[in-house]
Amino acid sequence: MMRLRSVSLVVVVLLTSFSARSAFLRNVPQTLVQPDGSVVHCYASGDEYTHWLHDVRNYTIVQDPATGDFVYAVVRKGVLLPTVFVVGKADPEAAGLVPGATVPASVMESRRQRGSCQGSIWCDGLGDQRDAQ
Repeated sequence: MMRLRSVSLVVVVLLTSFSARSAFLRNVPQTLVQPDGSVVHCYASGDEYTHWLHDVRNYTIVQDPATGDFVYAVVRKGVLLPTVFVVGKADPEAAGLVPGATVPASVMESRRQRGSCQGSIWCDGLGDQRDAQ
């Protein structure tokens, strides 16, 4: 009887450890401050491996490393890139941007498999373009 309980406990622990996943959060309110001092209210979504900033209409936001501005993003050749459209000043829909800009699912899954977001587009805001290759 005791041996059966021990085996059952080991099986339960193994099953739960294999199915453990990171916690996915959606629409967590964030406050950003632009270089000019203006405040932008937006949201963060994702888990510890893939997370991103976006507005209420799901347009992806990144920080432009050249200007420091938080701008809307586009995906080109699998890489998330900043645009010239500054959040809070431009209308992303009128600019022809697509909501929900993301890197390919294969990149996201690769990041989860590695167990790291080092150098990732999502974790670093703009990140390392090698992730998308």
